[in-house]
Amino acid sequence: AFSTWQRLNEARCRDPEALARAYAEAVTHIEFVALLYHEQLQGGRYFLHEHPKWATSWQLPCMQELQNVTTVDVVQGDQCQFGAKAQSGPNRGGPVKKPTGFMSNAPKLLEALGRRCTGRNGACSKGGRHVTCSGRVAAEAAIYPKDLCGAVLSGISAQLRADNRLKPGCFGIQAVDEEAEVQANTYGPDQGYSGKYRDDLSGQVLKDKWVIEARFKELEFFHSKGVWIKAPKAQARQRTGRPPITVRWVDVNKGDEAFPNYRSRLVARQMKCQDKSGTSYFAPAPPLEALRTVLSLAVTTVGDWRPILDPDSPERSQLSFIDIKRAYFNAKIDENDPPVYVNLPPEDKDSEHMCARLLRHMYGTRMAADGWQEEYSTLLVSLGFRQGTASPNVFHHDEYKIACSVHGDDFTSTGPASALDWMESA
Repeated sequence: AFSTWQRLNEARCRDPEALARAYAEAVTHIEFVALLYHEQLQGGRYFLHEHPKWATSWQLPCMQELQNVTTVDVVQGDQCQFGAKAQSGPNRGGPVKKPTGFMSNAPKLLEALGRRCTGRNGACSKGGRHVTCSGRVAAEAAIYPKDLCGAVLSGISAQLRADNRLKPGCFGIQAVDEEAEVQANTYGPDQGYSGKYRDDLSGQVLKDKWVIEARFKELEFFHSKGVWIKAPKAQARQRTGRPPITVRWVDVNKGDEAFPNYRSRLVARQMKCQDKSGTSYFAPAPPLEALRTVLSLAVTTVGDWRPILDPDSPERSQLSFIDIKRAYFNAKIDENDPPVYVNLPPEDKDSEHMCARLLRHMYGTRMAADGWQEEYSTLLVSLGFRQGTASPNVFHHDEYKIACSVHGDDFTSTGPASALDWMESA
């Protein structure tokens, strides 16, 4: 009823009264939805109105009244930018521009929907030429393209986050409270929290000074362990055919607000690379039964296995829990393996022109887990342990009577106290 095409229908219509009735019904519908929008505004909620950009409905008094509300705005979005295409006919697959007006009181939503086509003379900035939106093409274009639906969802989510209605760690829409103001006063720039650093697990803002200290400590460990040597960036492309692997910081507060314990890890992002060689890049993990077996053997007699339960005995059975600090750095890269180059972090003064060739495995590289598993397995076998057949993460020492299960960098063992002391010192 409000389309510019309807002007042609007015000239050709044989029943002006029927046309007038249809227009009146359309106006009544628009006035009704306008009332709903006012209710949304009064209730502190959002609304979204969509109509063709050049529809005459935008000039109705009820629509003009809404547009005059200070919190309401209108943007134009061209649906070809959201993937609108002709679904049938000789121009099937061609982009359909369909300029559309969006009205809302949610700025983030309008920001997501206000995409304009910059093509000229019928050309679409997404490629191809625009198909005329009329007839069957117009009818099929009434169905929103998938990307437009996604933009609506992402836009409203962004608005909810901006209004503190969606909060980290909470499910669903939350009631507005003073938490954001409290957070700003507690974790603001005046308190040393610029907002630049956030906990990668909880999303909680972290104190700049403590993050910088944690990162400096991590880089000191890199240098003390000899994890890498610096090399020109050109060398990486020359020897591998690709630029150095990018890196990122993972910052976490393992403590709490009262007793903070900041940890920063520099990790490579090689895991995103697609590899079709069929090579396994992951170390095996023990089944839960392996840990249960070790715990059970600490107090259970099985065949020749006899734990010493006398607490006063120097050979009393004990449990040992060892967590290897930065385990992957203990595993050297084989000289025969292809070289691995990573970017230096921005904290390094040479990061602009230099990269680093890894001498030891680094978190995030494809061979790291497998290299660490090979490292500790070789060491344990050299100490006289027998490696499990069904699970290569389980080890047994016949002489010292030690049973051990390894999960990543965690070693859980049971055996005589003196034997466990020997194992830890080895």
